[in-house]
Amino acid sequence: MSVWRGFLRKSATICDPGSHGAIDATFFDRETASRHYQHRSDRHIRTLETTALVDTNSCAILDIHCSAHWPHDTQTGRRVALRNTEEIESLAGDKGYDDQSLRDALRSEGVRPLLRHRLFAAV
Repeated sequence: MSVWRGFLRKSATICDPGSHGAIDATFFDRETASRHYQHRSDRHIRTLETTALVDTNSCAILDIHCSAHWPHDTQTGRRVALRNTEEIESLAGDKGYDDQSLRDALRSEGVRPLLRHRLFAAV
C-alpha cells in the first residue's frame, strides 16, 4: 500500500490540490476477476472494501485504503484522515463516519470535520 500512497501523492501534486477533502468507501467484487489467482494462491477474496480520500477541487485521490475484512467506516476513516491532516483543512463524509472521537481527533489536528450525524429514532 505504501507504493500506492507514494504514487497517489505524486499524481495529486500535479493536479494542484486544494484544502478540502471528502472521504467515502465502496466495494469491489473480485470473484470473477481473480478466479485464476484464487485457484493458484488458495485464497478466496470475493469483495474488497476501498476507502478513498479525494480532493474536492481537483478530484484527485489523495489516499486510499483497501481491506478484505470490511472494518467499520469509522476505523478506516480515522486511519486515512489522520495520515493526511497536513494536506486538508476540512473533511466531508457521510453518516458512516459519525463518531465523536474521530471528530475530536480531526479538530485536534486542525481539520474541520464536516461529517453528517446519524439520527436514531424510537420505533
